[in-house]
Amino acid sequence: KFAYGYQWWIILDNNNKFKGLSVKDAYFAWGLGGQFILVIPHLNMVVVSTAENYENDTIFFNMIGDNVFPAIVD
Repeated sequence: KFAYGYQWWIILDNNNKFKGLSVKDAYFAWGLGGQFILVIPHLNMVVVSTAENYENDTIFFNMIGDNVFPAIVD
């Protein structure tokens, strides 16, 4: 549900994790073991994760989608 280019991922309209965001609303860098930088320019927001989780690095998406976005997006 993401597109990739220039070392960054962008969120697509049909994503199921980041409801309320559409194409080009946000972009992110995704590193090994839970390293993420999520940038949402129109909200003046940057979320950074420096986790060390090599088993399941999608925990970041769950945390953001389930906890952060519901608190900031209508």
